[in-house]
Amino acid sequence: MPIPAYLYFILLSFLASLFVFTQRTAPLYLRLFPFFLFASILVECTAAYLSDRNLPNLPLYNSFVVLEFGFYLFVLKEIIQSGAVRKIMQWVVFCFLCISIINLGFFEGVQGFNTVNYSLGCLLIVVYCIYFFYELFTLPRSVDLIREPSFWMVSGLLFHYCTSFPLMSLLNHLEQLPVFFIESLSLLLIWTNILLYSLFTIAFLCRIRIRRSTSPLL
Repeated sequence: MPIPAYLYFILLSFLASLFVFTQRTAPLYLRLFPFFLFASILVECTAAYLSDRNLPNLPLYNSFVVLEFGFYLFVLKEIIQSGAVRKIMQWVVFCFLCISIINLGFFEGVQGFNTVNYSLGCLLIVVYCIYFFYELFTLPRSVDLIREPSFWMVSGLLFHYCTSFPLMSLLNHLEQLPVFFIESLSLLLIWTNILLYSLFTIAFLCRIRIRRSTSPLL
């Protein structure tokens, strides 16, 4: 069974995410990440298993995409500090889930890739990622970005979904393109996934302080 290259980076990110349980002050969104990443690993392994046996895996991906975007929007809501924006995002997450489920069940269905759900999710994530950086760089105090998990996570989400949006939103229309072009786009998506989960890994590890032991001079 062929294993996607980026699955190893999801596994690495999952292992790194377990360190959040050793941090008493870890925020809720960080403590939920290990469960989400574990679910992602199960989905990718199941999808690879189905593909290896020439069985359709799009229904699995279409269903998980709704959960994936819902979770990332929840993470962004937890990260953003503006109370007014957070209240708006509660309704945004609710409306997105409702629209996605309705589209999944009654319009685009589960057999073909749900471009509407993916495109809408991408746009929402990009908008709130941009707002996060606006909020971050207008704070009256300085922030150590190297040790700030939200910075690494939002950077990964922004780059990944800005890159994948024009590709995945047109996925149902790419069959007419040359094979070489399609393979190049697939490779690009693999690398954006690798970058995304690499930045997640940094986010989980950046708060760990390494104690330096000193030995007396002889």
